[in-house]
Amino acid sequence: MQHFPGLPFFEFFIGLASDNRKGWFDAHRDAYEREVKAPFHQLVAAMQVALGAPHDQMKTGDLIFRINKDIRFSKDKSPYKLHMAAAFAPGGKKDMMNPGFYFQLGAEQCVVYMGVYNPDTALADRIRRYIAARPEKLEALVSAPAFRKTFGTLQGEEQKRVAGDLKELATAHPLIARKQWYFGHNFEPETILENHPVDYLMQVYRSGKAVNDFLTLAVNS
Repeated sequence: MQHFPGLPFFEFFIGLASDNRKGWFDAHRDAYEREVKAPFHQLVAAMQVALGAPHDQMKTGDLIFRINKDIRFSKDKSPYKLHMAAAFAPGGKKDMMNPGFYFQLGAEQCVVYMGVYNPDTALADRIRRYIAARPEKLEALVSAPAFRKTFGTLQGEEQKRVAGDLKELATAHPLIARKQWYFGHNFEPETILENHPVDYLMQVYRSGKAVNDFLTLAVNS
């Protein structure tokens, strides 16, 4: 088990949730740097080692999302997120095309997401055709006990119209007719405090790795 100092930042987010304004954040900036930013960077660095190539070769900062929210088009003008988040993908946190491993940790919600969340039209069609050539394989992977226990099911919006040559097959195998192929695991903050964080996140990752590997082949087909 790798050494990890712990996650002391949930208390910070409880305070921020009660007063999500710049004034409160500025008054507690030292606590943010010490209790939130530093330990989360340490956690992400430890996850890079655990996940291995290519993630261990990337800059840790390229995987971590800023705590500041983009409020330009949001009705909620509170300036800060109530969690820390990181995304492991070949292109880092900005890579929305490749199957990735995303996790966020906060006082209100902790969650892991894997799979393909935002493929463009061409990539989505490529994934559909890869699945269509071997639909039973993906169905078996998402039916595996470890996957179902950890993630439940494969998520994603339904594509109302699929290419004509895929329509009949998509009726029999609905996973073909998706716009996204992703899956999530929610857990309470206490879960990650009671377990070694790297070990717990890696356990979740391993439960979804076979599906991610399948989708990686689809993306690169």
